[in-house]
Amino acid sequence: MPSTTHLPSSTPRPILAEYLKYCSPVVLEEPWDALSLDPVAYSALASPFFVLAQLQARFDRTTLIESGLAVPCGEELIWPAPFCMPDGSPVVPLRREPSETPFSLICDAGAIRGGEGTLPLLDALDDGATSQALADLDGSLLVTPEFEDMIILRSLGFPATTSSGLTTLNAEQLRLLQTAFSWKRGCNQDPSSLVLPAQRPKDENSQDDNGKCDTSITDVPNFKALIGESQTAIPQIILVGFQLRQLSLEYPPGLAQLVESLASLQRDFDLLPSVWLWTPTDHEVRRLARCRELGDVTYVREAVLDSLDTSCYEMVVPEAPEEVPDLVTARAELLQAEAAMVGKEADRVRLERARRSFDAAVDRDIGRPIVERAMSYANPLDRALGSLAGNLAQQAQLQGIQIIARQRRIQADSAQDTNPQVIATTVDREYFRTIKMLLDVRKGLNR
Repeated sequence: MPSTTHLPSSTPRPILAEYLKYCSPVVLEEPWDALSLDPVAYSALASPFFVLAQLQARFDRTTLIESGLAVPCGEELIWPAPFCMPDGSPVVPLRREPSETPFSLICDAGAIRGGEGTLPLLDALDDGATSQALADLDGSLLVTPEFEDMIILRSLGFPATTSSGLTTLNAEQLRLLQTAFSWKRGCNQDPSSLVLPAQRPKDENSQDDNGKCDTSITDVPNFKALIGESQTAIPQIILVGFQLRQLSLEYPPGLAQLVESLASLQRDFDLLPSVWLWTPTDHEVRRLARCRELGDVTYVREAVLDSLDTSCYEMVVPEAPEEVPDLVTARAELLQAEAAMVGKEADRVRLERARRSFDAAVDRDIGRPIVERAMSYANPLDRALGSLAGNLAQQAQLQGIQIIARQRRIQADSAQDTNPQVIATTVDREYFRTIKMLLDVRKGLNR
């Protein structure tokens, strides 16, 4: 969880509390207003110049400018900040404790911090309400480019913030992010890629109205089970990959640019940011809409939690090991042949050929080198253990392929609209990690 040591910028600011006295609470627009949620945001000012005059009576020019509520106009005059104008942005106050005055306001342009350039993502970690919500979700922080979606998520009690500023990081912000989220270096040792998959089209013919595909093969945290438990996990970022306010499966505007910026951290700074993507299915979005119509916050929260459990996947995926290109190719061909077997008996010859090719690659690249090296040991126990390790390696590889094939057939046969990227990405990640581990075993035996 975020450190209890507050950031230097999280000192409560009385001027922000004074500003909020002139703002009205934001009521969610239809149809979200049916939930009657407690407001977490405040509207822009109807009379910004009047309010500025009131603030000037209590605070000096420097304090007003440093707060971000005013901008300099010449050497002596000041002007209301753009978000304060009648057509400006609502603001979300952040407080270390509910009884404290705010230390920051978040608007659609980012954290209101004058010239300090802090990030809403970092400010949110020091917010008391966000910290409590993070504890309920094992440290998972929902990040969206859509300001209104952030307001809805926070109104529902979820830890959420905007992605504002993440595409234009400076050195100090990058350092703070690396510390807060424990981003590690090591792309050179663990090659990986951070890619936003092609937009998944909506399946108008989806028949899933009674349940979802079994995705127990994934390693997504069980968010519903975590509610109320004390967690100490390092915070991790979950990008919101749909438009919540409109309940549209389309990616939010700006998401692709955000993912590209995070990927550049990997390419340019050798960092491995832990980033997940939440992409609900058609069924989950329909369920969410239905729960919203009922006007029951509990049902809506359960729908969100269930969707997070089944439709999140880690975007950083290890690449295929370069040491065994034939094995990787044979596996890909076997998976394609398995997929083609769904309802197509004519492809059985292709499947058998692909299985033989994969068996041979596993034996040549994994099993046989381990067994041959083990048999060269003088100690009979070492020979037996090494031989067993080789046989187990072969069995693990074959079982892994069978699990993937069975999962894909279940998904196809059930005609459900689960996002295949969630399953494919997770199993590929675990498979390549297993391959790397077995290669390390092979190298160790050769020393």
